[in-house]
Amino acid sequence: MEEIWSHIAADNPDAADRMLKRISDGFERLSQFPRSGRSRSELAPGLRSYFIVPRHTVFYRVVDERIEVAHIIHHARDLARIFRSEN
Repeated sequence: MEEIWSHIAADNPDAADRMLKRISDGFERLSQFPRSGRSRSELAPGLRSYFIVPRHTVFYRVVDERIEVAHIIHHARDLARIFRSEN
C-alpha cells in the first residue's frame, strides 16, 4: 500500500490518501465475505482475487476465515511474471 500511496502522492497527496481509504474500505467488505473473490489457483495454490478499487485487484488467501493479502496489483502489471517470480 505504501508503494501505491507514494506513486499517487507524487502528483497528488490528497488523492493518495483517498485511494488508501478506498482500499481499506474494500478490505472491510472483503473481510465480511472472504470467499467472494474468484479463485486464481492458476497463479498460485489457494489464491483468490477481488477487484478492490478502479484499476487495482487484491490477491489474497483465506486463512481461518480471515484474509491474508498477498498483493495489491495495478491492472497494467504482468500478473504471470509477478507470480512466476514467487514460485
